[in-house]
Amino acid sequence: MDRPALLAPFHPVLLPLDTVIGGWRVEAWTGCGVFGAVYRAVPARDPYASPVALKLAVRPADPRFAREAELLSRCHHPSIPRLLDQGSWLSPAATHHPFLVMQWIDGVSLYEQDRLHAASSAQLRRWLLQLSQALAVVHGQGAVHRDLNGRQHLSGGLTRGLRRARRRERRGQGRSPGAD
Repeated sequence: MDRPALLAPFHPVLLPLDTVIGGWRVEAWTGCGVFGAVYRAVPARDPYASPVALKLAVRPADPRFAREAELLSRCHHPSIPRLLDQGSWLSPAATHHPFLVMQWIDGVSLYEQDRLHAASSAQLRRWLLQLSQALAVVHGQGAVHRDLNGRQHLSGGLTRGLRRARRRERRGQGRSPGAD
C-alpha cells in the first residue's frame, strides 16, 4: 500500500467520526494493528445503545476476517468478546473492506494497567490463568493466536471474565466453557 493511499480520506485506519459502517456509527478510534483498525461504535439508529468494538480490515477483501468471524462464533468464554455482526464496507474508493462487530470490553491494556498501577503477584496469576483458559478455548477450535501481547489484552476484560466465571460457580452452574 503506497503512502498517499494510506493518508486518503476514509481510509480504514483514519475514518472520520460518525462514519457509518454497515448499521454501526463510528464514535471513536481505539487502535490499529497490521490487519485492522478498531473503533468504538454504536448502532446507527440508536446512539444511546451500548457501544461495540468495530474491527475494520485495512486491506480490501481480507480473507482473514471471515476466518476470524467463524472462529469467534465457535468460541465461548467470558474473556473472549462475542461476535455480534459482520459485513463488508464499500469505501468511497470503491474497495470492499470486511468488518467484524464484537462485544465492547471496557478496560485498559495490560501494559497500561502495569504503568498506572503495578498488579500484585496474585492479580497477575489470576490474569494469566484466565488468559490461558481463554487461549485454551481458541486452541481447542484448532486456531492459534499469533499476536499475543499486553497491548491487545484488556485488564477489564480479564477481570470481567473472572467475575462472571465465579458467579456461575457460586450458582452451581459449574465452570465456564473451556475453563478446564
